[in-house]
Amino acid sequence: DLYGDTALHIAGKNKKMKSIKAIIKNIDDDEVVYQLVCMKNLDNFTAHDLAKDNGHKDVQKLLKKIQNRHDKFWWTILMNIFGNEMMISTSNMKKIGVSFTYYFLTMQIGGVLMNFLKFTYDSNNLFVDVIFYILAFGGLTMWTITHFTDPGVIKKPTEPEIQEMFNGNNNKSEYVKKLLSGETSKLCITCRVVKEFRSKHCAFCNNCVKTFDHHCPWVNNCIGEGNYKYFIWFMFIEIASMINIMTFIIRHLCIINGSDIDTFGEYLFCIMISIYFIFACTTSIFVLVQ
Repeated sequence: DLYGDTALHIAGKNKKMKSIKAIIKNIDDDEVVYQLVCMKNLDNFTAHDLAKDNGHKDVQKLLKKIQNRHDKFWWTILMNIFGNEMMISTSNMKKIGVSFTYYFLTMQIGGVLMNFLKFTYDSNNLFVDVIFYILAFGGLTMWTITHFTDPGVIKKPTEPEIQEMFNGNNNKSEYVKKLLSGETSKLCITCRVVKEFRSKHCAFCNNCVKTFDHHCPWVNNCIGEGNYKYFIWFMFIEIASMINIMTFIIRHLCIINGSDIDTFGEYLFCIMISIYFIFACTTSIFVLVQ
């Protein structure tokens, strides 16, 4: 405007939280977002400065989070994943989802190989080994089902259907009726659909999902009406699988002692399974907090 204020400046000084989040989530390039947050108007004020001058503490906190996302990238990512607010851009969430996919597959395959190459011969117990493989492949199966199952995406109208909705005919769609009556809280303007009970628009997938719970980077998919039960099963089986492999590791480390580690290979294996144990603990905790 005349004062050099961007849309973010105006939203910041007027405490428009939803507008700020909408602006940020509709820009895929994180560098552009950072430059926008740091941009100053003709009075040399950023949006954060204007929010501070007007006493809008919630806006200050939000803008600071966005700035930290660039300045303290990895720390902010971890805090957002384990916290309540997902102030992560769409592009970063896609990268995180792919990273977690590779991490999960590495943990599952590593656990199976570890058991097959070493622990199977140590236990001499067929029942214990069968339980291990059932849990390992069960976790992989439930992850695959949860990942590929439609979470309950509400179908968007096509371009011809959108044109038909607004063509002025007497038989107006439910969406147009609510739009004209001002009931915009019951609509998703992005998807051009009427919201269903407990449905929500996921900014990362750009879809409205029925009975939306959250977007889970662990399975790289939304969790909703269509895959919620599979997600619960996945959590229980995966935690049981991780506890199982950690039990094997503890047992192996307790059986051997310093005198038994007489080869470099055995010494290296003990280091590897100790590192795996730490990751298995982290995985279990992460799945639990979901």
